[in-house]
Amino acid sequence: MEESMRYSGEIKGWTGHVFHHTIDRIMRPLIISMAMYFGMNISMSDVFTTLWCIDWLHWPIHMLPGFMDNIRRTKRQMKRMQSFFLLDEV
Repeated sequence: MEESMRYSGEIKGWTGHVFHHTIDRIMRPLIISMAMYFGMNISMSDVFTTLWCIDWLHWPIHMLPGFMDNIRRTKRQMKRMQSFFLLDEV
């Protein structure tokens, strides 16, 4: 049973890694390409500002899957504590 839990954790870590790198690699060219496709007049200062903003969001996007996992676990633990505290006294 412990092996399956360890394997599950490795898959979860790998999927988070793939999610992060996919979003990171796709966002830069996609945003600029979409703006040009829709006819926006883009200067080099706009491109550099956009790239700076994407780099600035790099760490929060990287931390998002772990944050969501922590919220899910906290919610489950709070339900366990609530059910314990609502038990009748013995």
